[in-house]
This record gives sequence, structure tokens and C-alpha cells, in this order.
Amino acid sequence: MPLDQFSSKRDIAKEMRESFHLKGLRRLADLGLRGHHKVEALKVVAHYEHARKEEIKDFKEGYEARVSKTIKQLQAEAGQKARDFNHPFAFLDRFDKGQLTLRAQKRVRKAHEVTMVLLDRQETRELESIARKAGRGDIDPEILSKDFERATDRRSVDERRNMMRSRLRSRSR
Repeated sequence: MPLDQFSSKRDIAKEMRESFHLKGLRRLADLGLRGHHKVEALKVVAHYEHARKEEIKDFKEGYEARVSKTIKQLQAEAGQKARDFNHPFAFLDRFDKGQLTLRAQKRVRKAHEVTMVLLDRQETRELESIARKAGRGDIDPEILSKDFERATDRRSVDERRNMMRSRLRSRSR
């Protein structure tokens, strides 16, 4: 999958929702499923956890090799005939070693990030499929996001206590 498909601007809220949804599915796999569905879900979780660890290990060990390979690709791209006009006073050195290195490092880190996101999305899809097969298709991302909002409530302690007391009073009536 090309890196261009992932925008350079990050949507932190979307990333948090997806992450929380995945955590909720993992919790469901651990506590909410029974029998062969639970075994299957735990295998999926273990598989993707192992895949993430391998990707991180490969990234750390092969970082320099990936960067040097990407530098060579960038040099090849820079050596191609440019179809855009550069004004003589706005000189752009396409072979500047420092710039090539920075661009290569950025591409390598972005590729690693994309791989990690794709692993998360694939794990989410597989766990959702298992939950539906188990009759637990009631996993709604909106419910999980409301749980997340409640868990990250930033009001003062007194305000939260008063809110809980009022909820308890309304339930007891």
C-alpha cells in the first residue's frame, strides 16, 4: 500500500477512537467470549502482538539499511529529468546529502508507522469478525467511545463526586 494514501496530517481523535475500540475488542476476547471463540480470539491477539514485536525489532535492527536504501531511491529520483521549472535564483540542490538523509529517515519512519497502523486495523477486523460469529456483534464503537470519554473525564474531583451522587439518587428513585 503506498504511503501517499495516508495523509501527512494526523487525526488524533480518530487514532484514539480506533485504539480504544481495539482495546475494547481485546478485553472482550479475554473476558467476554467463551469456548472456541475465546481460543480463536486469543490466538489472533497473540499473533498480532508477535507481529508488532517483530516489526519493531526489524525496524530497530534494519533502520540504517532501510535509510541507505531509501537514500539510493531518492538519489535515483533526483537524477531523473525534472519537469518543473526552477528559477536560477531559487536554486534547489536535489543531491544535498543532508536533505536526502532527512527525507529518507522520514520515509522510513512513516513506512514503519503505516505498517503498525495496518496491523492494528487488521487485528480489529478479525476480532470484530470473531465477535459477530460468537453472537457478540453488539460491540458498537460509539459505546466504546462514550466509555473512553467517561474514563478521561477531566473535571475536578468534587464535580465528579457530585455527578455520581446525582446519578445514584436518580437510580434509587
